Amino acid sequence: MKTTLGVVQACYSSERFAQLASRWMPEVGMSLLEWVARRATDCQQLDRVVILSCSADVMPFVHEAAPHDVPVIAVDGDDALARMSQLLGQCQADNIVRIRGDNPFVDPQLIDQLIIAANEVDDLDYATFCVPDGTLALELPVGICSEWATKKAILRANQSAKRPAHSEDIFGSIRSRTDKYNCLNVELSDYFADAKNMRLSVDTEDDWEAVSTLLEQLDEDRRDIRTYHDEVKIR
Repeated sequence: MKTTLGVVQACYSSERFAQLASRWMPEVGMSLLEWVARRATDCQQLDRVVILSCSADVMPFVHEAAPHDVPVIAVDGDDALARMSQLLGQCQADNIVRIRGDNPFVDPQLIDQLIIAANEVDDLDYATFCVPDGTLALELPVGICSEWATKKAILRANQSAKRPAHSEDIFGSIRSRTDKYNCLNVELSDYFADAKNMRLSVDTEDDWEAVSTLLEQLDEDRRDIRTYHDEVKIR
């Protein structure tokens, strides 16, 4: 049975972003980073979840914000793909799901659906979601989706990467080379097309205020914004 590791990416570029991730969210009773990590641990298809950090300057904020039962693993370096490859040397897994730590509405059910869809395709290297017009969901600021890749594809991409090209877009050198890698787009329902202009990721103070307001308005049992993906289909 192949194993899938959930990696919550907390490699913040500055203390300011790290402070946002460690800030307390009274609407949910925990920090932003812990909230995202908890959403990852809610996934049924992930065998394990870790938090990946990279900078000594932000590590105190990451450790403060992280849940006590989710390991924080620090990997040095400025190259995100190289860091992910090094992480695979410390954590045994066949596949990786990358989850951004600044996406409070990343959806556990969508992660599970992505993993199930990926496992149904032979010799697959990479999978993610797209909206009905073909745009990759991870390119949108709505921040609800993740991406899946095999360990084999990640290590291969790292070995062949031409630095600094794609170095910070972790899986860019995989999904942009469909001539070398077998990639899958899982299409979200048509409702999501109407949400393309939504911004639910947290990069600024304005984002923080908008997300806080939305959390206050949502019922506690429906904080996953799950109205738009009643169905998914394979492209």
